Amino acid sequence: PEQREAVGRLFGTSGGRGGSLSVNLERLERLLVEAGLCSNLREAVEALLGPVEDLRARREQEA
Repeated sequence: PEQREAVGRLFGTSGGRGGSLSVNLERLERLLVEAGLCSNLREAVEALLGPVEDLRARREQEA
């Protein structure tokens, strides 16, 4: 319930109902960029959690 409420506040919606919760990542990125918090979603995630490994690039290198 708290996560749903937080997402609702972030997007200016009710947060919805049901067992699952999904977030439109393009919309989230747009909100963060327009707020001047980051230049893209990856930058925001890395600021919160640290470096993000590009697994696709890693697999391609190893192939």
